[in-house]
Amino acid sequence: MKKIILILISILFALIIFAQEQENYEIKMEGYLVWSETEATDTFIPLDTVFPGDEILFVLSYTNNTEQIITDFYISALIPEGTTYIPESATGDGEYESKFENIPETEETILFFSVDGGESFQEPPIFIEEEVGGITVRKLATIDQFTNIKWLINKEILEEETINLIYKVKVSNQ
Repeated sequence: MKKIILILISILFALIIFAQEQENYEIKMEGYLVWSETEATDTFIPLDTVFPGDEILFVLSYTNNTEQIITDFYISALIPEGTTYIPESATGDGEYESKFENIPETEETILFFSVDGGESFQEPPIFIEEEVGGITVRKLATIDQFTNIKWLINKEILEEETINLIYKVKVSNQ
């Protein structure tokens, strides 16, 4: 559990440093513990300590600080070690629009995932190659093998406009 917290803090710190070095745009990342008493409504608690089985909602806020309209760009994020991406939780499904403003719709956002630490990204389904008994076998990657997520934003982002990108992960029980 301490390892997960350290990883989350490292991600947030790295994004803050990265954003400060860029004058053309600003990226912020916030994490929320998702708690649902009745499973009918979600409550978002600022991220502090997490336990196995907890769900975390990450919100990446991208602000265009240029004097130009930006179109067709990528933003990527880590699926922290010790967590698993929750399928269909990423941007565009409308589930969190009331809580977080300016979330791109599904048709404006294409999701890609990585199973190799962000070296390559693909749209699902993602296949991996493994050696079994001396033979290379191609098989479907499972959701727990996803390491990174990347958004292609097909939306015009006006100067000083901010968009929010979201995704959820579940803390592993190990």
